[in-house]
Amino acid sequence: MTTKIRFRRGIALVSFGAAFFLSGCSDDKPGAFVPPAPGSAVQVGVPPSGEKLYVDHSTGYSDFGTIELPDGTILGHRGDPPCLSTLRPAAKPQTVRCLTVKPDKQVPVGFARTPDGKVYFGWGTVLYAGTPPRLDDFKGVSGPGYPVLTDNTPIGARSDGTVIVIGQKNVWEFRQGALTSVYQLKDLHWPRPDAQPEYVGTGTAGFVDPQDTIWIAPDRGDPQTHGLELSLLEDVVGITKTGTPVWPKLPQQIPGVPGDLAKLEVVGMISDGHGGFFFRVEQYRTTPQYVIHVTADGAGTLVAASDVDPDDQAARNVKMSGPTDALHIPLYLPKGMVLRPGALILGGAANYAVAVGLPQN
Repeated sequence: MTTKIRFRRGIALVSFGAAFFLSGCSDDKPGAFVPPAPGSAVQVGVPPSGEKLYVDHSTGYSDFGTIELPDGTILGHRGDPPCLSTLRPAAKPQTVRCLTVKPDKQVPVGFARTPDGKVYFGWGTVLYAGTPPRLDDFKGVSGPGYPVLTDNTPIGARSDGTVIVIGQKNVWEFRQGALTSVYQLKDLHWPRPDAQPEYVGTGTAGFVDPQDTIWIAPDRGDPQTHGLELSLLEDVVGITKTGTPVWPKLPQQIPGVPGDLAKLEVVGMISDGHGGFFFRVEQYRTTPQYVIHVTADGAGTLVAASDVDPDDQAARNVKMSGPTDALHIPLYLPKGMVLRPGALILGGAANYAVAVGLPQN
């Protein structure tokens, strides 16, 4: 059974104080971004002057949404202070700016961009929408009757413009002023012989692929984590347009990634555009972080790696002076990802960003 909720139109206006256009996101005349060589990495985003390297723990343990706009600007989230982070990669490192969108202590979460150019994000129990390049007029599109979703996280949009929102153990569709529950985690049955995990939430990492399949990494309750909710690689599931759950083909091992691959924690994931995935993963309570590429047929490759502790790097205020080996990046790997021709941009929930070079087919 589906749950449908109607909204009133013309709800609250988000006040930014002053007009903000994306043309003001980058430093003056920086030159065009050039992807680094495959297998190498460069720093493309740096903190504002006087600010140390910062990784945002207030957004929780996963990426809360990173998206690229048509003009090349990358939007992410920060929770301290609550803002949208903006970066336009260029030939030299650019400042990651913090755009305050609401005088509120809550963290903005999720992004979705529809074919008509609108951008959606969640803030508290409200879903907001706006149309770039102007970012000072996001309006609340949800009103009385909107369910109190734990995360209220838009993760993408289908080709027909339907916005997909996850939260409160449900996958929702937002379309023409209505929010409809289209899938509930209680209906998800693990396709493995192990005991059925107790899924306690839809997580915050997810996307909608070019075939309109919704991919999420549900949170499971695990006594070993003392109540902490984790999204594991083996829990990643897709929901097709017909509501059928599908699971990705995962390799048993990937060279350079130790341990049980299936038990790695997923903190970010995006489509590779060809039926495969890029996953930002790590092992619970250990420092190393990885970005892995898993193709549609289940082949896996290590794309980027780091063993830097985020608190240690803040104290040392590390900077990348030039290209470096992508498997030994001297910065903590941000959890958000954006795929560009020849490069994967790692940003979001941090005041810096790194570009990793990829082979171009």
